[in-house]
Amino acid sequence: MKKGEILNVTIDKLAPDGSGITEAGNRKIEVKGALPGDVVEVQVAALRRRRARVRLESIITEGV
Repeated sequence: MKKGEILNVTIDKLAPDGSGITEAGNRKIEVKGALPGDVVEVQVAALRRRRARVRLESIITEGV
C-alpha cells in the first residue's frame, strides 16, 4: 500500500464516531460515510505504522 493508491475494500464494522472500519495490508482503515457491508473505493491519503488515512472516492455496493 502506498500514498495515492486506489483500493476497493469491504467495510467490516462501525467505529464509535460512525466511520466504517476495515483492514488492508495489515493496516486499520477508517472510512467516513461508509457502513458495514459496503464495498467502497478509497484513495490512500497518508500512511502510519498501523493505520492508513483514506478519502472515500465512491460506494461501489451498499451493504444490507
